[in-house]
Amino acid sequence: MLTGMPIPKDILSTFTPFGPPVLSVHASPNQAFLASKQPLTKELIDVTPHPESAIQWLISLLDLFAGIVNRNEDLSRAVITETEYQQLLGVLNDLIYSVGEDENHPLSATMTLVGILIKMYEDQHFPKLDTLFPELTEDVTVEATGENSDATTTISGQIDTDFVIVFFSIGCLLWKGGELKKAISAYNLAIRINPHYASIHASRGEAKSDLNDFTGAKVDFQKALQLTREQGKEELSITIEKRLQELNYIE
Repeated sequence: MLTGMPIPKDILSTFTPFGPPVLSVHASPNQAFLASKQPLTKELIDVTPHPESAIQWLISLLDLFAGIVNRNEDLSRAVITETEYQQLLGVLNDLIYSVGEDENHPLSATMTLVGILIKMYEDQHFPKLDTLFPELTEDVTVEATGENSDATTTISGQIDTDFVIVFFSIGCLLWKGGELKKAISAYNLAIRINPHYASIHASRGEAKSDLNDFTGAKVDFQKALQLTREQGKEELSITIEKRLQELNYIE
């Protein structure tokens, strides 16, 4: 359990921003994943190693999110268990202390998503104030007529995309920390939710290449190349083509 791990309060500050602006809480999905002019590689990521305890914390967080995603087919109506809720509260405390208001922190989107999931649980299980104290709402004028009052504010507008952003950022950090198989697991989850982001396929390809799985890496880069061509990302396509040529030479 995350809440049972003794984590120094400054441990998450070791996750410094990495590389190009591929992740942004306020970016559109296309901007978030296609802002980079080339696939994520170690040359684009600060390679300063993180403490082992920070990496283990991140793996526990990945496992927590994976459990939620694997159990809920419709993430917009995700059911959060009480145990997961307690874990999310502990995670939020860690993230608030370490991320704060830094929108460029690689775990900024993660903090936002954790807050969303906590709110979803509380909306489902805790009575609202207007239910407990109906007199409080008697003189309140309802604004924004026609809007869904139960709608949850998300990072990108869709919670599915929020999970993709977070799994991608976790994958990059785990890759940076040398946990290649766990990084691939994070990329797998992101791709399962939405397979249309070239940067994620390219990043997974790089992780597979580091594991000497050159055949798997080529498959990912070929998919990334297909997506960049379909999306008109010429510069990224050229870079991926060069990477494929390097992999062909290695094999």
